Amino acid sequence: MWTLRLRAGVSFHNGKPLDADDVIFTLRRIRSRPGTGAAALGIVDMDGLRKIDARTVRIPLTQPHVLFQDELAQYYMAIVPVGFDMTRPVGTGPFRFGSFQPGKMSSFPRFDQYWRTDQPYVDELVILDFPSDDTRVQALLNGTVDAIDNLPPNQIADVKAAGASVLVSESGAWNPFTMRVDKPPFNDVRVRQAFG
Repeated sequence: MWTLRLRAGVSFHNGKPLDADDVIFTLRRIRSRPGTGAAALGIVDMDGLRKIDARTVRIPLTQPHVLFQDELAQYYMAIVPVGFDMTRPVGTGPFRFGSFQPGKMSSFPRFDQYWRTDQPYVDELVILDFPSDDTRVQALLNGTVDAIDNLPPNQIADVKAAGASVLVSESGAWNPFTMRVDKPPFNDVRVRQAFG
């Protein structure tokens, strides 16, 4: 059993305050649709979800799971308001939906009611889509864009030589290595430790 207490003062981009009903709605919505999030919520007793008060939700599990909080922090677990409509997307982040042109550009103006009152630091986030790594890197080098992500390793030297900064950021990503510890060779603790 997990008890989730929501931060006070958080609202969606449409002005609706984030509350326990939104959390319950979101968990049930995710579970009802096939995909990554549905599998992660497989151990939640959906019938047992309970709103304790406007900011508190009780989440019963069908079995113990010490990493459940990590499941809730995954990108596909974003809380949406009751009655969420994909044609009018809203969230609680520092930027709200502005426009979307498939394969071209997306814009996200700052959300002035963001709960971290000193953020965001810029007025708008604009994401340009590029058909290839080469055109994306060229857009960085000619000043069309201020930053790119996932710089191809074979182009790092060129970007540095052009005077641009390269940030190597270690992510929180992890790759599981599942071991059957009741069968050789993984029943030997030394073998398991060698993988650590």
